[in-house]
Order: sequence, then C-alpha cells, then structure tokens
Amino acid sequence: MLTNPDETISADDLPPSAADWGRSGVSAGGLRVAKAAAEAYLCEPDGAGGVRAPSAQWVRQIVEQYDLSIGHASLTVRLGMKVILTLVEWLPVVFLRRWSRFTRLPLAERLAYLERFEAHPHGLVASVSYALKVPLLIPAFEEGEALAMTGFDRESIVSARRLVDGPSAGRESDDGAAQAPEDPPT
Repeated sequence: MLTNPDETISADDLPPSAADWGRSGVSAGGLRVAKAAAEAYLCEPDGAGGVRAPSAQWVRQIVEQYDLSIGHASLTVRLGMKVILTLVEWLPVVFLRRWSRFTRLPLAERLAYLERFEAHPHGLVASVSYALKVPLLIPAFEEGEALAMTGFDRESIVSARRLVDGPSAGRESDDGAAQAPEDPPT
C-alpha cells in the first residue's frame, strides 16, 4: 500500500492479476484422459503394424496448454469439458464392449476407440469427440517442428512474417512501379 502520494511503484512490485495466474481447469483424472487422448490422436505407425506414441515432452506441453486454456474459460466450458472427459473415460464399455477405462487401454485400442467415437452415425456422439479433439490439438501445432509439419514457414503462429527479397519477390515495370511475381507454372 502506498502511504506517500509521491511514491511510485513499478510493475514488478504489483501482484500478478488473476488473468495471469496459471489456473488449472481440468482435474488430475481429466488430465490423464487428455494425455491418453493426445497420445492416441498424435501416434504414428511404427512399420510393424502397430503404432508408436509421440514424444512424452510434446504430449506434456499439449496437455499443459490445454489445461491452461480450459482454466481461463468460463464456468460453463469447464463443466462441459469435465462431462466430456468423463464420457471419454467411461464409454469404452459401450464402444469396445470391454470393461475398461480409456486411460487403461493400450495405445492401439485407444486410437480405435477414438476413431469409432468420431465416426459414430449419431451426430451428438461424434460432436463429443470433436469437442475434445479440437481444443486439445490446437496447441499441438502452434509452434516448433509440429507447426513446420503443417507447412507454416515461421517458428510460431505469432512470429513476424519474413519478406522474400530477390528476383522472385517482384520486378519493376518499365515505368518503375513494382509488379507482383508471376505464378509458377502448374
């Protein structure tokens, strides 16, 4: 508290605002479901007919970003995600006819379960799958090598665009005005 009106205070002396706190929006059980789903969505074929999980560090980053984004969402969104994560955890009984929770399934079975969930003929059931998949995977492709895999030419989605300089960047016309580069032949 300032007692002297002439006294100044720096931003470092202020407590962080509530918007800056790293609030968790998902319970520990929900984070286990999110981690298992991220591993299944991002797994790759291993060449021997099975699947290989993505790197643990990448999955951890994705789940942390997902948790923070849900933590900053409204109460309705947080409660909705809790319901969705609970459904995803317990519905293997219905879709796979196995008495097992989602987080205890092997990676290949988790992938098969999520594919069946997503391809369900009833739109409401399929939308539950998308309600988990979209916010979970958005952070997966926002920076680094994963962003480069999408064809994006920058380090992150907030990086400044690099301007190309050279013969293909544009030419000047006879009157000195710049012209757009020609489209490559198809």
